[in-house]
Amino acid sequence: MRELDRFTAVTMIDEGLRFLIQECNDGIFDLFVSCDEGMERSTRFPKEFFSSVVALNAISGINRSSARELKSIISDMLVSEIKKRSGKISFFKDPNILPPDLDDTVLVAASLLENRNISNRFVQGVVECVKKNKRGGDGYWVYFKSEAKSMKKPNHIDLVVDINIARFLRIAGNPDFNLESRIFKILKKTRTEIKRKLRYYFFSSFLYMLGRMLKSIPNLPKEIQERYLCLAREEIKRSLNFPFEKIGACTNLAMLVTSLERFAEKTTSIYYAELLLSFLMFSPLERSWAFFRAGSKHHVYGSPVISTALTIEALATLFNI
Repeated sequence: MRELDRFTAVTMIDEGLRFLIQECNDGIFDLFVSCDEGMERSTRFPKEFFSSVVALNAISGINRSSARELKSIISDMLVSEIKKRSGKISFFKDPNILPPDLDDTVLVAASLLENRNISNRFVQGVVECVKKNKRGGDGYWVYFKSEAKSMKKPNHIDLVVDINIARFLRIAGNPDFNLESRIFKILKKTRTEIKRKLRYYFFSSFLYMLGRMLKSIPNLPKEIQERYLCLAREEIKRSLNFPFEKIGACTNLAMLVTSLERFAEKTTSIYYAELLLSFLMFSPLERSWAFFRAGSKHHVYGSPVISTALTIEALATLFNI
């Protein structure tokens, strides 16, 4: 296995950033959909915002000229879109395809808030919109209720969406303690029980988003952190059985490396980062794109941009770049 050092990591990050800039079209990236898990036969999807916000989040902490350029392009586009849509973002750029949803809205709003691209006053308006969509109890609907009703779109619930909402409310200064408590309780369940509540493709996607949420909570209970790390360690062991040639292998491992490193699992994460490097040497980033599943297990959505951005984040987090 090739040794991964800071110089190699920086070189790969710069290559990845060049690829992202090349693929960026006014802050938008291509998304693909496939009916087979290998994504061998894929179709270009309508323009969407999810890939853009994933890329922005992944590179937000990198202080390199190419990263700053890309952050500026994506942020300008997202600021324009969220203001134009009165604080509610849908998955697709075309608002006639799907109603606005809380997942994309809070991901965009949180990212822009952290990058200081929107005012706190505007963010509080988004907070109010989000809190009006509680489904009773401790969770939230995925789609904004009024728009979903007018478009006759059935609403549903999703654990990762609740996790992203909890994180947004935390960094916006309006934490929902009941929602956080509910997520903590679910975290104690088995992997199989948790997976039933997910629409994101990989279990590592859940861990990745959950890790971002947990890091936003000051004085996180030690037992919650330990349970999170236990799930992450178990999942990264599973990834050893994930074939190098399988689509999504790179995405899966990159998210796990970042998840472990967020809680200073340096020894473990450096080993798997070296394994990640082996993945990249074996298979081009453009082939490793499967990220999440929507509606049916037979429809897989993803983008080479997502894989590239998450790999950049894993390497940058590990080497503090």
